[in-house]
Amino acid sequence: MTRSALIVVLALLAPTAAFAQARPLDQAAARVDEADFDAAARLLDAAEAGSDLSRAEVVRLYASRAAVDLALGHMDAMARDLARLDALEPHYELGTAARPELRDGLAARPHEALRLDLRFEALPGSARVVSAVAGDPGGLAREVHLRARVAGAAAWTEQTGDTLTLAETGAEVEYWGEVVGPGGAILVSVGSATAPLTAHAGDAASAPVGEARGATNWLWVGLGVGAGVVAIAVAVVLVVLLSGGSSDTQPGMPQILTF
Repeated sequence: MTRSALIVVLALLAPTAAFAQARPLDQAAARVDEADFDAAARLLDAAEAGSDLSRAEVVRLYASRAAVDLALGHMDAMARDLARLDALEPHYELGTAARPELRDGLAARPHEALRLDLRFEALPGSARVVSAVAGDPGGLAREVHLRARVAGAAAWTEQTGDTLTLAETGAEVEYWGEVVGPGGAILVSVGSATAPLTAHAGDAASAPVGEARGATNWLWVGLGVGAGVVAIAVAVVLVVLLSGGSSDTQPGMPQILTF
């Protein structure tokens, strides 16, 4: 093969090699441009199952796949992907080329953002961080990663799941959490390693679980008020009985006068 012929062959093979090295999400975009929607769907599935996506790329993935679902006539899948897109970006705007079915489907969503709620619980001798994911209609949350430590400690105690228990040995606890979604992307985080949430476990741990120190106990207040009312009533009765007043001075029955 002559040198010039070799150059021509390499030039023809270069785009194929570059495409093979491209990430699935980028390859899917090329297939959509070619209207090869079956191939695009497979590539988007591969991107979703991977571990190298950013949050912005997950948004792009579901916007693209909703359009691919519609092109293939998979309406249930389109609705599911629009639900995920809306949970990630409640104010997401589709491009001007988007079909009406996509626009209407997205507009019909409740626009409730995916969120992570963390609750700190002080227990005798320990502390617990409990997580709950809300606003996730499409199964975006794959894992919840929790971390906590006594303030000032070098290392974090880590847990994958909805609860982390820390053997608390100090008054202040630092904690944070994050939701990991498709493609390994961090979708939501509450706090961080450099700016964690804090709680004073030492002060609250001595109070019964579920009752914060310093809270008003309304049961005892109610009983006290009731006892006071009874005591006043008894005192009034005793005053009347012991007053020794004559019956002449007491009010009598009303009289009816006739003419």
